[in-house]
Amino acid sequence: QLPLGVLFPITLCHNFFVRTLPLMVGEFSYIALLRRHLKIPVSEGVRSLFEARLFDLQFVIVGGTFGLLTLGREPTGYVLAVLALAGGLIIENRVLFSVLPKGIERIWTCIVRIYPWRHTALLDSAGHKLGEVSLQLDRFRCLRPLLKALTFSLCTYGINVSCHLLLLSTLNVNQRLSVLLVVISIVMIAAWFPFSLSGFGVIEGSWAGSLVMFTDMEVGAALSVGFFIHCCQVLMTSLLGLLGFVLLTSQVRERLMPACNQAQKRASTS
Repeated sequence: QLPLGVLFPITLCHNFFVRTLPLMVGEFSYIALLRRHLKIPVSEGVRSLFEARLFDLQFVIVGGTFGLLTLGREPTGYVLAVLALAGGLIIENRVLFSVLPKGIERIWTCIVRIYPWRHTALLDSAGHKLGEVSLQLDRFRCLRPLLKALTFSLCTYGINVSCHLLLLSTLNVNQRLSVLLVVISIVMIAAWFPFSLSGFGVIEGSWAGSLVMFTDMEVGAALSVGFFIHCCQVLMTSLLGLLGFVLLTSQVRERLMPACNQAQKRASTS
């Protein structure tokens, strides 16, 4: 229901801020951009961001688990692992979203009861928005919205993994798919830890540790691989973020042009 012509550059800008700003501050840019350009309430932006990150985390864990389950096995054994993980993922989400909305409300109620500033306007507004988020999450108790969200998240995860595999192949890091899935999953999880500027240091260390552990690569070579891949990611997200900023700026100008023309006509007639 949202215009893709606006949502696409917002996503590009959001990815840029996430990659460059420290302490995960860039995540909040998604909420601010949705609010500014699409007039979407803050509660909707928070809910959308929370859902995206929750499903992303699940697929990263599932991908790493799949790699661990298939280490040293023939490709014929992959089918059983895929079916088991797919069924477990659906069941886990059905249980999760039947418990999560009520759990959020109960946790917030306990927090409000503990602290003395529970009657402030800011806290009341935050509680109201959090209640809206929990109501929106409740829709995933139905199978159709859940499968739709899982499909989109699977596509996102698949594209991310494919880009990593492509970069690894250019560096002649040729290993079994199961091994590389475990390595990539470890790096993805480490990238979410807000302990450094743009992830530098954390991501390279996760690449080095996982490659040395699972592929017997030398530490220096593993660090070089991690640094190269991370630099490529930052460069691409910066270029695409610049493209998103240009697209958003041009769209804002197009929306303002009719109002400016009308103001000029009124000024000329008066």
